[in-house]
Parts: sequence; structure tokens; C-alpha cells
Amino acid sequence: MNETDTLLHEVALTLFPNIGPQLTRQLMSYGGSARNVLHLPPGKLLKIPGVGPATAAILTGAERGNALRQAEASLRRAEKDGVQLLFYTSKQFPARLKQIPDAPALLYYQGTADLNQPKTLAIVGTRQATDYGREQTERLIKGVASHKPLIVSGLAYGIDIAAHRAALQEGLDTVGVMATGLDVLYPAVHRKTAEKMLTQGGLLTEFPFGTQPDKYNFPSITYTPTTKLTKSIRYLAKTHEIATSLIQRPKGSRRGSKVTLGSSSV
Repeated sequence: MNETDTLLHEVALTLFPNIGPQLTRQLMSYGGSARNVLHLPPGKLLKIPGVGPATAAILTGAERGNALRQAEASLRRAEKDGVQLLFYTSKQFPARLKQIPDAPALLYYQGTADLNQPKTLAIVGTRQATDYGREQTERLIKGVASHKPLIVSGLAYGIDIAAHRAALQEGLDTVGVMATGLDVLYPAVHRKTAEKMLTQGGLLTEFPFGTQPDKYNFPSITYTPTTKLTKSIRYLAKTHEIATSLIQRPKGSRRGSKVTLGSSSV
């Protein structure tokens, strides 16, 4: 079995409906490989904890063929666009991400930055940033620039895009974690910055090609750069309304992330 065939089945395993990352890992632990999992008969699948008749039917029915065809298309698109498909067993998959039980099983990554860079700083905040919030974001990045950290944010309006642009200005790699497929840039107005990031950082998502903006995806990705990719710190820039930050903070707290709030004393 060659690497392409292995990756094909790994990608396919992440494309089944109602099979999340935790169950994917459970299936892999029993099957040994994605290919083995996708060739297990219903009787053996039903012996795996967490797999019921409905899941066994999904894995052995028409959805199996659909997932494999979609995976083939994803591999072709990835090769064409220079995208890396990182299954959680890959050496290039962020090591710190593996420590989170519900971490994505597959990442789509396009860029030049090392996702396992030891010094990583995620900066997240409201889309309705004040001038003060943007200034403090720029000040923070300028202050840490000598340490050459990887700057991670969400490519959104407000603090996120300010963080990316400040990182580029300081010559730092910066990665944008997206709530869409890599081929669906949102918001489109940030395309110029995103294109610069491809050669000085990168773009990262857990969502397949073609995934459109959906409000339910954004709370998922807002903690990916902070509690999953970064090692020690999260910076929430001070603004008059920290709606996005309020979504993220409880998740960071539950996962043991250190949370640092920007304030007038910063």
C-alpha cells in the first residue's frame, strides 16, 4: 500500500457524516489503518465501542463510495494547489494538537510555516475592533518580534486581520485558521493579506474544499489556534465589544490554556 492510497483512505474516513474526530481515532485504534477500517464487515465494526448499527451502516453502505470519491477529488485538488493534507498520524500534524481529545483528525494546510514551531502566539479578538485594540495588537507583536514566534489568528475582521498584518510587517510567519475550505476565502476583502501569508506563514483549516462560511463553524475554529496550536498564551485585545473572545475563553479555560486579557495597563 503506497502513501497516496494510505492518505486517500485517511481523508475518506474524515468525510463520513456523523463520524467525528473522536470516533475516527477510536476506529483507527481498532482497525490499525484507515484502509482496514473501511474494509471491516459490519459484524466486526459493531464490536468497536461507540459503533452502533447506524454507524456500521454508514461505513459499509453507499456513503463509503461517496467518501472515497470525495477523497480522490480532494487529493487531486490538493496536489494542484500545493495543499498538504495532514492526518493526525502525520509527523507534520501539530504535536500539541494531538493532546486535545476532540482535535480535528485532518487538517488542510497551505503555506511555508512550521506548525510545530516551539514559539507560537495566537491573537484573537472582536471583529469590531477599536483603534486602541488595533494599536495594542501591533504593540504586542512588535514587542515579541525578536523571539520570532509564529503568529496565529483567524483571518477575520478586526483584531484578527490586524494581528496578521502586524506580523507580516515585522517579518514574522503568520497562519490564518479558517472556518471555510481553503478555496473559499472569507472575508474575500482579506485576499491580498492571505496571499502574502502563503509565502510567510500559511492558511489552515479542518474543513474540506468547498466548505462555505457557516456561523456554526466559527466557534469551532476560534479555539483551534489558541488552545490547540499554541503552547502557552492567548491574547485577547481590548475592545469595546469582545464578543468573539467571550466565545473562546470558556473553551480555553476547560483545556488549561493560559488566558491573558489586554487592558489599559498593557
